[in-house]
Amino acid sequence: MTRPGQNVSAHHLSAATWFQLVAIVVFWSANWPITKSILVYTSPLTFTAIRFVCALLAMSVVSFLARQPFLPVAGERVGLGVIGLLQIGAMLGFSFAGLEYLGPGRAAVLVYTMPIWCIPLGWLLTRERVTSSALFGGAAGLAGILVFLNPALVNWADRRLIVGNSLGLAGAVSWALGACLYRRRRWQTGFWTQTYWQVLCSAAVLSIPLWSLGAQRPVVWCAPLFAALAYNAVVTTALCYWWWGKVLATTSASRAGQFLTLVPVCALLMSKAFTGEPIGPSVIAGVLLISTGVVVALRGGNRKSG
Repeated sequence: MTRPGQNVSAHHLSAATWFQLVAIVVFWSANWPITKSILVYTSPLTFTAIRFVCALLAMSVVSFLARQPFLPVAGERVGLGVIGLLQIGAMLGFSFAGLEYLGPGRAAVLVYTMPIWCIPLGWLLTRERVTSSALFGGAAGLAGILVFLNPALVNWADRRLIVGNSLGLAGAVSWALGACLYRRRRWQTGFWTQTYWQVLCSAAVLSIPLWSLGAQRPVVWCAPLFAALAYNAVVTTALCYWWWGKVLATTSASRAGQFLTLVPVCALLMSKAFTGEPIGPSVIAGVLLISTGVVVALRGGNRKSG
């Protein structure tokens, strides 16, 4: 039986694991145009806060039925809470706020540059020795980002586009910072409880301004909004994170992470199909460079010095 974290070749993954990986990519990709479509009914941060509360309710039911602990091991709660705020709360908060100004495909591509930002942050925080593969991947990814942000694609005189692209990159950096902090120690808490606690902390922090200051704009409660909330709570959070934990129990995080590079590509294609988001040669070139950089960086990884 395969132990969690054991490196298993992709050629030996079970049919169930392949199904889970494909389903995660499809569901997470589809969520970008879905979320963009419902922002006419609510603001991004309000939707994100409500999404976390709904997801927390769904995950509470799963935790109770599966008899999973609700609290992390003593001594790990603060650390996991901070990491959750960075890689779940801040990442989704920044990302969905950026959706107010960007097409869902572009927003997804920017957020999934996360592994590229892990290279310098990993070196700064843990003095991980950067491999040549990681350097090459980082350079390719950075070149892709520059292509993706070139004046032919982004009108730098439009303040809204500057804010949107900046928020997308802020989401990626927050995610990378949380991931690097996570790697600094070994955790005794189970994966599901870790995720539950991180969603709980994110829901609590993002809900404070919502309940104390009120929503950014009135919420129009309607069937599309209820459907999007249900999809986010049950499918993209509870179900997909559960599947992701099962995937990580049978293969390495770096190998599994390579599959996630398909998310921005699929999101871009879905956005083109359903929202008409333009895809030109420069966009394709930027996406290919970024995807190549992410895959190479994940394959190369970082190694601790000394």
